[in-house]
Amino acid sequence: MYITPIIGKECLRVTLLMLNGFCFLIAIGFISSSIANINIMKQYGDDSSNGVVDAVTITIGLLTLVVAGFGSIGAYKGNVETLHMYVVLLIIMGGLEIVILFSTADEHNTNELRISQFMSQNYFLNTTDMDVVAHAKFWDEVQSK
Repeated sequence: MYITPIIGKECLRVTLLMLNGFCFLIAIGFISSSIANINIMKQYGDDSSNGVVDAVTITIGLLTLVVAGFGSIGAYKGNVETLHMYVVLLIIMGGLEIVILFSTADEHNTNELRISQFMSQNYFLNTTDMDVVAHAKFWDEVQSK
């Protein structure tokens, strides 16, 4: 007995193309946030950050673009083998993206602390000669009492 499918092939194709479009957006978000993070760290002169997490995040973003490309090609052409490869790659990428999520969140908190320390140090270092003389005079008065 043959059962007719409830969802048509064209509906599935459009749904897969839309979901792959979202994967493209997520990958572009990964890549752009990593590039922005690298630029922020260079701006504040952080030499201790070696950028490994950012490089891995950019790589995962590029791999996500490739996986979304496989899905889009498979959905557009209706090639079942390409869609099978897409599903396997999507499962692997899902696990990798969860790992990246936690490592990026941890690095983001560390970077916020470094940037706030850098800004507070620069705030207190940004003084004029009159401020230094006034502070030394005030400190001498406090110690002499």
